[in-house]
Amino acid sequence: MFDPDVLLPTLIDNIAASDPDRLFCAYAKSAAEADVLIEIKFKAFANAVNACAWWLQATLEESKGGFETVAYLGPPDVQHAVLTLAAAKVERKALLLSPRNSIAAQMRLFEATDCKTVILAQGFPLPEPFSAALAERGAKILQIKPQTFWLGHEHVPVFEFNASLSDNPGRPFVAFHTSGSTGFPKPITYTYSALKAYIAQGDPSIILPGCPPTQTEIFKNTCQYVPFPSFHMVGLMCMTAIGIYWSSPAILGPSLSIPTAEIAAKIIRNPLCKGATLPPNLLVDIVESEDARSALSTLKYVNWLGGPLPPHALQIIKPLVKIYSSFGATEFGNIPLNLGPQDDAGYWSFSQLAGATFKPYKGSKSDAAGEPLFELVLKRQPSVVEAQLIFLNEPELQQYETKDLFSVHPQKPHLWCYRGRTDDMINTAYGNLIDPTLQENIVRADPRVLSALLVGTDRRGTAWLIEPRVQVGSEEDKAALKEQLWDAIERANELVPEYARVPKERVLFTTPDKPMSRASKGTVQRNASIAAYKEELDQIYQQA
Repeated sequence: MFDPDVLLPTLIDNIAASDPDRLFCAYAKSAAEADVLIEIKFKAFANAVNACAWWLQATLEESKGGFETVAYLGPPDVQHAVLTLAAAKVERKALLLSPRNSIAAQMRLFEATDCKTVILAQGFPLPEPFSAALAERGAKILQIKPQTFWLGHEHVPVFEFNASLSDNPGRPFVAFHTSGSTGFPKPITYTYSALKAYIAQGDPSIILPGCPPTQTEIFKNTCQYVPFPSFHMVGLMCMTAIGIYWSSPAILGPSLSIPTAEIAAKIIRNPLCKGATLPPNLLVDIVESEDARSALSTLKYVNWLGGPLPPHALQIIKPLVKIYSSFGATEFGNIPLNLGPQDDAGYWSFSQLAGATFKPYKGSKSDAAGEPLFELVLKRQPSVVEAQLIFLNEPELQQYETKDLFSVHPQKPHLWCYRGRTDDMINTAYGNLIDPTLQENIVRADPRVLSALLVGTDRRGTAWLIEPRVQVGSEEDKAALKEQLWDAIERANELVPEYARVPKERVLFTTPDKPMSRASKGTVQRNASIAAYKEELDQIYQQA
């Protein structure tokens, strides 16, 4: 068992001293050689953190107290973990930025965190408008050497870190930010108190004797491929708290390449890789690749995270490998789920540790299929609060409305199916409430479709915004593709009432210069994507 009073920077130094060759994490050499994994042992990682901490102390102005924010912008790699822990050692907190954020979004984050220092990965592009905005703010820009430089240090004096949790339970660990799918991203700072939740979730018997096994068990003592960006909560936590407390070292993909089914297959086939935690869009791509599908069967498990997985993909994966799904968000971290049988894959059973309650969404009914939806509300439970990250991170909270919607299993009332976000629900101009998930899953299952969004909020009926795998330019090609997809659209129409059905004249295809907007984890951002096509959608509604 880990002592929560010993904070991660100290724990890493302790492990490096007692077990220097223990694996911290690994990463793929390159996209072309993704099957070659570079292993990072605890001694090498601790040396990198300490070397970076000495550099920060020499480079930054003297701390004024209050754990000033230093922002980091760079490619997704181990450097995010190195800098996060090094910043903690010099009494700062790292703000991990997504390169996909707009300049306006980045500046909002700087304002919200009072950030005046930006650390930029060597060679990482900084657009001139962004540089000008930083100069106007009076921000200092520092260049940092790449991860290979820091990981190459063999003998580094330990940068002492004598803090403990009891000294300051609110000491910040790192600042993440939300995806900003419904507006500007918001910073979310994790404290070291919040990290205690990962210790309790790793061994629930500490706080709840006799607690049924949770899905944490599948991760223990298993190296897993984690293609989530390292600036994302999942990516960094899998490298640090989860990787250490659950003995589950992360395997990162090549830092300069977008995750693909081909890269995933190469990494998964490496003997070091025993499991994988993947976003649903990557799993769908893997399902459509015969080579990548066969690679899945070599794993102990596959875990998906970050959104609903289309049912057709789940059914293809189940015979190949044990499949699970985690649930969490930057705002509240990982939510413990009971470890259930594979027959229930696709449904979630919330652990007693979660404090999960459900309230009817907008009364009792929901979607066009007439199936009731419920919003998940997390409630502080004093007996298990040590496993509830959000209530450790925000001690004043008593409950948290997640805005995540679920439907209950028709025969097993303890099982819940994730249906989407309250922000995803469609409210037409006539007051009809539509859950788009059912129809979207059917259309997305067509191999010609990369992504599809049902549109209709504040409009007279529904429409499709479809991103084809192969872009179509001419009107003739668009008409031909619409005919090819019409069978899938009709099957989706048959499952819902008249008001939710899409007529043939209200099908719009994206253009190559305006692909769907995506979050850092690869999932489609509904509101931003639909807003980008407002004029085109207005036109097809007027014509209809």
